[in-house]
Amino acid sequence: MNPKTLLKEYNLLTGKENLAFYNRAEVTTIFAYNKKHKIPRNLYTIVVFEEASSELNQDDFLTDGLSKINNEYSLGISQEYKNLDEIKNNYQELIEEGKWSDDEGQLNIADLISVPKQFVRSDGSKLIPLNSVLKNNFYNGSYILEFFDQDKNIFDSVFNSQEEFKKTAEKIRDIIPIDLSFIKDRVGNIIFQFPVTLLTYRNSSKENWNGSNLKLAWHPKVKNKEEFSLIAKNEFDGNLMGFYNSKNSLKNKNSITTGNSKNLNEFIIYNQENNLIAAHIVNSYLGENFELSIEAESGIRTIKCEDKKVEIKVKSLSKRTSKKSSDYFSHIKKRKYENEKKKLAQNLSIIQYGKNGVDNRKKALEDIRKLIKNHGREGAYLWDPYLNHKDLMQTLYHCPYRNVPLKAITAYNKSSKKIHNIRLGIKNANLKRWIRREKAYFKSASDNFALNLEFRVRNNNYGWNFHDRFLLFPYSDRLHKPAVWSLGTSVNGLGKNHHILQKLNNPQIILDEFNDLWDELTAAGDDTLVWCSKDD
Repeated sequence: MNPKTLLKEYNLLTGKENLAFYNRAEVTTIFAYNKKHKIPRNLYTIVVFEEASSELNQDDFLTDGLSKINNEYSLGISQEYKNLDEIKNNYQELIEEGKWSDDEGQLNIADLISVPKQFVRSDGSKLIPLNSVLKNNFYNGSYILEFFDQDKNIFDSVFNSQEEFKKTAEKIRDIIPIDLSFIKDRVGNIIFQFPVTLLTYRNSSKENWNGSNLKLAWHPKVKNKEEFSLIAKNEFDGNLMGFYNSKNSLKNKNSITTGNSKNLNEFIIYNQENNLIAAHIVNSYLGENFELSIEAESGIRTIKCEDKKVEIKVKSLSKRTSKKSSDYFSHIKKRKYENEKKKLAQNLSIIQYGKNGVDNRKKALEDIRKLIKNHGREGAYLWDPYLNHKDLMQTLYHCPYRNVPLKAITAYNKSSKKIHNIRLGIKNANLKRWIRREKAYFKSASDNFALNLEFRVRNNNYGWNFHDRFLLFPYSDRLHKPAVWSLGTSVNGLGKNHHILQKLNNPQIILDEFNDLWDELTAAGDDTLVWCSKDD
């Protein structure tokens, strides 16, 4: 957008009675200070407009001095308050010259791209990611004007590793409630936040569940109440179950008939003159069918542990339920649950094997190969303390993509050594002999055409002990997001006994741990190398 349009948007959002009655702005700057060049570099800046007493304007340095990131950069967090004229001058300098200054001087910022204004509602039925980097967006919601660092080269120029960035994000989170690790796409950005404070509300369902009661309390300075209207709707199972559009101006008490209020209810209060949202409310009511759990202490359980007495408070749980005969909601919810369960199995997100003693070995291997085919276009990794050549030839060797990186980590230590030797049919073997035997099988059992596989072993001299088994994909989709499955057993036991293959919700954490161990084993060179197809 051009500077003229950006200034128009800014003036609209800061105008009296449009969203609030602002009289100052709080500017929080998170920066990386270059020790050599003495220049602060923007990690994240948020400007929050407020209505507050000027007596509270106390600039502060939130970090205790500068905190070390690495040998080249240190972390700092500053907070200052500006009147509306000062912050408008800063905004104009940003949109016209691409520069940003604070009381300490010029801040090194990226080449930022403006994003059209956004309305960010508070967390409710679901978490809104942007709220992790906004200030106290708990009530009606906030508009934001965002300037986006699209290059994101800050990750390579400031941080030496992902682990270094994660530790820095943790330091920031310990000081202020901003989580850049959760929403790292906002690193390097500048955000102007305009909280909406024109009204407060309370809502409840009508007794017959055909709508809602909405009570409003207005800011005492609001003079244009007649300009505001409301849209309400109720959705269930992808269908619009109820809808309401107020024809007249809102009252302090509003009776809203949507036809249904039993599921998720959504209300948008907006100004008809400028189309700005004054509140976005999404919630559900305690319905006719509900269950409440009530806790009450009922005594103390004692345990003698290592000559120490441990006391555990025991609670009794009682449940209060209000259940009527099944209605159409319960039938639909049951069908949704059953369909979701089937979908998870079809996508291999969670699937059981070996139930009731059934041997599912063939199916389990087919499912692993299917995952590798579907997600392994950019590579696939296996992490299992009992891996050997046979396991890899039954899994990673089935990756159909030419020369993509395939990695595997096993362990050869006191607990796994016996199993490794039994599987190869050798007695009293040591690590070197086991590796020689493995190499021989890799060379003789396949021509290894277009294969880029590296297999390393954690031993008593390098790496750390691990137990769980994982199949990892560093880039599993078009967004280059990782995906990780917990195997629930070792590859040699897939499908033979009961276990669960399950997709994990936080794959990056497991991938980071794998990469950390891989880097340590790789640094050890030939001492941890079992076999590498490129060296053959």
